[in-house]
Amino acid sequence: MEQAIGYLRCDLKRFYGFTLGAVLMATANANAEDLKTETHKDWRVVCNDQNQCVASQIISVKKDDQLQNVLSLTLVKGQNGNANLELKLPFGLDLRPGIVTRVDLADEEKFQFVTCMPDGCIAVMPMTRERQVAFEKGAKLAVGFRPLGNEKTVAVEASLSGFTSASAAILAK
Repeated sequence: MEQAIGYLRCDLKRFYGFTLGAVLMATANANAEDLKTETHKDWRVVCNDQNQCVASQIISVKKDDQLQNVLSLTLVKGQNGNANLELKLPFGLDLRPGIVTRVDLADEEKFQFVTCMPDGCIAVMPMTRERQVAFEKGAKLAVGFRPLGNEKTVAVEASLSGFTSASAAILAK
């Protein structure tokens, strides 16, 4: 799938969202009023009352007057202090080839899906220092995937605007 990212041509609408499940997994008894949210341009940071935070962005398409999530990005801090970017895509994908990602015009990277949940399938991108720097300097992240039964890769773009401050907010906690 080298240089396979083509761009999905449809009515994409970016909106702020957060993965409440990731925050709730960190705190089993969290209430919505215990959550604090901050907006960092195109990213949202959500923290619970124990300062456990995630940064996220959700990309959706409008279909039949309803928004459907096509890509959810959630940056989480692991127990080792390093961050991982969880990329959640909807069902109906060919899971075998995994996904490809590219920051701006950099080389593509390939990641495998690690699991599927009731709301989609997840691939995990460890945020190495090199990736962190690329995200901080970049403008957009393209995520390519292959719909089931299709040989052509399609891609969705996410904004990296605000990523630097959003990641700093969760890594500082």
